[in-house]
Amino acid sequence: KQWYQRRVRGENDARCSDTIATQVKTQVWNYENDLQLAVLDNGDDSVPFSLAERAQVPVPDRAIEQYVVKLPCDGVWFKLFLVGVGHIEIFSKTSGNIFCKEAGAQNWYGGERTDFTMDGMTCDGDNIILSIERSTSAVTIKNAGNVLYTQNFGENDARCSDTIATQVKTQVWNYENDLQLAVLDNGDDSVPFSLAERAQVPVPDRAIEQYVVKLPCDGVWFKLFLVGVGHIEIFSKTSGNIFCKEAGAQNWYGGQKTDFTMDGMTCDGDDIYLLIERSTSGVTIKNAGNVLYTQSFGENDARCSDTRSTEVTTQVWNYEGNLYLTVLNENSSCWN
Repeated sequence: KQWYQRRVRGENDARCSDTIATQVKTQVWNYENDLQLAVLDNGDDSVPFSLAERAQVPVPDRAIEQYVVKLPCDGVWFKLFLVGVGHIEIFSKTSGNIFCKEAGAQNWYGGERTDFTMDGMTCDGDNIILSIERSTSAVTIKNAGNVLYTQNFGENDARCSDTIATQVKTQVWNYENDLQLAVLDNGDDSVPFSLAERAQVPVPDRAIEQYVVKLPCDGVWFKLFLVGVGHIEIFSKTSGNIFCKEAGAQNWYGGQKTDFTMDGMTCDGDDIYLLIERSTSGVTIKNAGNVLYTQSFGENDARCSDTRSTEVTTQVWNYEGNLYLTVLNENSSCWN
């Protein structure tokens, strides 16, 4: 894809260089239908850190820890100490290492260090923005929407595979100025649901609906009813269906059902986390950073292609315990 970016340089750019917008208005030419606009609230809670001043930030108790580091385009050697777990060290734009306490042969400071290389990082203006996601099953380093490096954890990885970090600390080498660290708090607004108790959760008015479902590693047959639209049903770790109201031949409860298969899901500890993203153009089911299934919508898909859900309700079969549903909103911390 080709993108355009113009960097505002200085005084000659007047209002573009010294004023924050208070409102945005729109205008459209030569098109009769709706476009959609979302103005994101990024809530920048970043903390500066440097060679002289280390940052020390608590980590929310989340299944997936998320760290965002802003550094200059030339790259900087820095380390994130994940207290209780180990560290993530970035030497340069193309190399680094992961250290797991008490892991492997324990021949490096009582644990095991894994050196890695990665594709070069891409600048966003004058900076590089790195997103680091870590759970007890893996760590992934991303930049500009691309995965630079992923390392999976198993039993031999000790603290990396069984411990959630409680705090992150920083260290920098050979650079005098500030870097920035943000520790994202995704907020756990999950709602339990089960065979006996259905969940009923309002869906924010967003262009992309996002649902996170936490279920046990063995898999569970469940359904999300998207009110006004249809449903997403997961039979097992490898199969499910999408139902669109009033779609196609309308030969299945007044709509059309599409059965699908997918690659098996990956566990994070004792659980599976599914991220389901839906818009009027399609639905995508993700797990552990991988896309398991995608279905695009067109005119024949009726409600799936022209209606946003206002509420999600649940149903479960053949399982007595709780699953958990989170309906995401747009509140997250990051940099533009």
